[in-house]
Amino acid sequence: MKLVVLRSKAGDLTQAIFPGAKEKFAGVIAVGGLVSAVAAVVVPQITGRS
Repeated sequence: MKLVVLRSKAGDLTQAIFPGAKEKFAGVIAVGGLVSAVAAVVVPQITGRS
């Protein structure tokens, strides 16, 4: 029962943040860009390349 309640709240939160498909797509693109930027900074530090 607890899982159903938590899942429902997560769905409500997702609907509040991303009301339509266009917003969901923009959110995914934004997160992808952020991950790419972090990787561009972190990977050279780890591998020792400039």
